[in-house]
Amino acid sequence: MFTPLQAENKAALHAYQGTDVSFEVFFEHPYGEAFVGIRPRIKAYEPLPVEQLVIALTHHPQLDLSVFAQLFSECLGIAQPLFVGLPAHIEMGLVNLWNSFGQVVLWHGKADAYSIDHLAGNDANRYLQPQEKPIGLEFAFANPHHWLAVPVSKQTQDGLHQLDLERLSQTFVALVERS
Repeated sequence: MFTPLQAENKAALHAYQGTDVSFEVFFEHPYGEAFVGIRPRIKAYEPLPVEQLVIALTHHPQLDLSVFAQLFSECLGIAQPLFVGLPAHIEMGLVNLWNSFGQVVLWHGKADAYSIDHLAGNDANRYLQPQEKPIGLEFAFANPHHWLAVPVSKQTQDGLHQLDLERLSQTFVALVERS
């Protein structure tokens, strides 16, 4: 059954006056809660495409990466393929604490991956310790800026989250196969 946006949400979408718009959507992934996001470049904000995107995202029966790419492209008028090719950067962070805990950049641009010494010097080793939130691996793409983050940790018996190297490598392989 279709449910329209609640009046206060619709009013907020229509009242917005800026051009800095971004979306982040959480969805269920085989490894746990994942998220995608996009920050489209817009010259003039129009609420109707944004409203259509929100409705499409909240009412789609089976969200996955190809559905997100399709809906972002259709509703926001984006011609470039999304979530394909080399990412602009790859980083690891804690879900819902990405900025406050501090992410670590694993790879940036077309250069080689950072060395273990570089990562250890930038406090990446804290991701080897159990964490209160799931550990996510984020692939960020450019033009427009959009991203996918997949959990790469497993929950321990005491409710913490431990980095799972098998999930980490499987996530990298899946991205390469998609590209």
